[in-house]
Amino acid sequence: MLYVAIAMVGLLGFASLTVDIGIAFTAKTQAQAAVDAIALGAAANMIDVDGAAAVVTQSDSELAGITVASENHAFPNPSLSISANDLTFGNWDFDTRTLDDSVDLNNPDQVTAVTASLQLNGVQNQSVPAVLSRVLGRTSFNVGCTATAYLGFAGDLGPGEVDLPIAIPCCLIGGCEGGYCGGDVAPVVNQCPLETAQARADSTVSCIQFSNTADQTGCWTQFDGMSPSVNTNQLTSIVNNGNGDSVEADENIYLDNGEKTPVMKDIYDRFYGEGLFQDNPAGSDTDGDEIIDSWLIQLPVVTCQDSDHCAKGEPAPVKGFVCAEVREVIVSGNNKTIRLNFVCPQSDPTRYAKCLQNGASTTGGEDFGIRATIPVLVK
Repeated sequence: MLYVAIAMVGLLGFASLTVDIGIAFTAKTQAQAAVDAIALGAAANMIDVDGAAAVVTQSDSELAGITVASENHAFPNPSLSISANDLTFGNWDFDTRTLDDSVDLNNPDQVTAVTASLQLNGVQNQSVPAVLSRVLGRTSFNVGCTATAYLGFAGDLGPGEVDLPIAIPCCLIGGCEGGYCGGDVAPVVNQCPLETAQARADSTVSCIQFSNTADQTGCWTQFDGMSPSVNTNQLTSIVNNGNGDSVEADENIYLDNGEKTPVMKDIYDRFYGEGLFQDNPAGSDTDGDEIIDSWLIQLPVVTCQDSDHCAKGEPAPVKGFVCAEVREVIVSGNNKTIRLNFVCPQSDPTRYAKCLQNGASTTGGEDFGIRATIPVLVK
């Protein structure tokens, strides 16, 4: 009986590990699921892209996080509580997997993530009660967990959200790591003048050329990573009917070069409202001079094409998406061109906002100016 009495202390200790630690881990699993949801809810409301320019909406994000917490549970709490102090905003570094909270929290380009913290410690939320451990003097267990959600830049465009069968090589707009829209004014690349007299000040724009030579600066694509065949019929079908599939970052798509005169003619007709698009132009007159001069579109950005100039070969991965405003379409001459402005939130917030009206986008692309609206967990 003496040996049994002594052994009972150890047996109760092991029983408490089996029962109470199991209960604590169950509570932690529930709490982690809750804090994941809190971080995602806060991140989804962290940046407002519906207005004239993207802005940080920290108070909305905090309210969303607090609301999501109240809608979740973790034993023994039927509803959870957090405060605004439990949410930390900053810039997520993928290399170091850390959140830098020292950035300007009013700058939407620097605020890309939020870390949520949740504690079951008897203060905001009840701690996890002990059962068998009480005989050893332990009445409860504290549980804590965190999650970080990232709201970066557009990682996909859904069916119908890409208007033209064109991809922009990332070297044309500053490199494949993004950052093209980092300044106050979007730079003009591969400059050329508008041929039609315009009242607007931007008489010099970016020139996207199509040819089978080194002059090629834009790539034709069917958004297909399975077949290297990029044919004119399919390209014109996309111009006339839209792209039926989604386009995603890191997806490989085949490219092609050349003038593709029938495709350029259809783009011309769609922009100006001629041919199949008679009296129904995709472009609009923005300055009242009765000249079509603006068509806001989103285009995928692919890896650099300096060596093969979009010629057929290995498929190229999509790096992200850029907003562009078509200003002119030129179909005469040897080199067919689309003359456009790349649009950034700082330099042209009104037109940038219109680029975002096509629909929601998940995070996943590099920074070419278009913010995502659906966050992802990164930690």
